[in-house]
Amino acid sequence: PIFFTTTLSSFSAGYVSPRNTDPSGQVELSLEPGTTAGNALVELCFPDVECIDEDVAIAPGIATSCNITKGLNTEVEAGDVETIEATVYDQYGNPISNSPAPPTVTFDILSAPGPDADLDDDTNPPFTGDGDGFESEPSNFGIADASLQTSTIVGDNVVEVKADNIPCGTTT
Repeated sequence: PIFFTTTLSSFSAGYVSPRNTDPSGQVELSLEPGTTAGNALVELCFPDVECIDEDVAIAPGIATSCNITKGLNTEVEAGDVETIEATVYDQYGNPISNSPAPPTVTFDILSAPGPDADLDDDTNPPFTGDGDGFESEPSNFGIADASLQTSTIVGDNVVEVKADNIPCGTTT
């Protein structure tokens, strides 16, 4: 018989450990990936307690939702730079991968107290916005970010964030 265990997933119904080998000395198992992306470690042990570990990658699904995960409704001084980050998730809440091609995340200033508010797709200084109040970039393993240069006039700087046509939220 072969003994087997796994992390992060389970085996299909009827696949109970230990399992006897077929006449050719093989065992077939059916792994159910579950809903969590990551690496499932499958451990197979032979009767003489020799074990082999197999690493099975469980990939996330396609983009189905998005949230603002940094810079949501924060308070900064007028004229400061604030990072806004969005995370794109699959149907089970796993951050998506880069395959298939990830969605483009857009950051759009809907309103600001003055005309000097802007966005930059690079979160590293110096701020180099182009004055149009809009930035877009593909998510990288589900994450995209932009820098918001707030207006020097006190008030709310409202930014709408979307991943393709999936709304991530609006921040002030």
